[in-house]
Amino acid sequence: MDISIIIILALVLAIIIALIFLVFYIKNKVERFSSLFLGTKNIFEGFKKQEIEYSETPKSLSGLDSVLLPKINKDFPNINISEIKSIAENAILTYYQSLSDQKLLTIPNITPKLENKIKEAVKSNKAKYSRIKIHRTVLNSYDNKNGLCKITLQTGLEYYKDQTKIQERINTEFIYIYDEKQGNISLNCPNCGAPIKGLGFKACPYCETGIVELFSKTWLLDDLYQK
Repeated sequence: MDISIIIILALVLAIIIALIFLVFYIKNKVERFSSLFLGTKNIFEGFKKQEIEYSETPKSLSGLDSVLLPKINKDFPNINISEIKSIAENAILTYYQSLSDQKLLTIPNITPKLENKIKEAVKSNKAKYSRIKIHRTVLNSYDNKNGLCKITLQTGLEYYKDQTKIQERINTEFIYIYDEKQGNISLNCPNCGAPIKGLGFKACPYCETGIVELFSKTWLLDDLYQK
């Protein structure tokens, strides 16, 4: 046999052996990685297991209730945070039901901006949502500047999108406009009609009539989005 053919065959054999060792080396590394991080040698089973665990674990929330509640109560002594959280959760449930039914269902006290946003989402959605479950809702942020107050809540929930279980985190934003320059929503004295420019007022500064703030008339749901 020609010496050159022998050399070529030897090189081919060496390459095949090297490839076999490389495959086994990579396989061993993959199995070790999968065992360490996914709990099983089969990486595909591991990713499937991770996917299931991810769908079963509620998303963490950025809750600042203990920090924000004193600030909010100082500006709004009569506010009922539990009521606001309940309104947010009901709005989220109605939002996903609207997407699933492909028609806009009534969500009380929302701004035109949010209503239009939901209409567009309903129009473009093709998925079905079911078995929607709220985990909990927390205070996420509070701003009070330039005549506009904003409370942002964060809600953890789960639902099935078609046949896939999903854990989600939704932010809802409520606004309160107490400066007429910021919009056409303001708190007015029920007796003389004078605008109430400050927060936490117990009485009208003009006619001294007692002021009772009604949440449904002073706060509006302005935005709703995944976070």
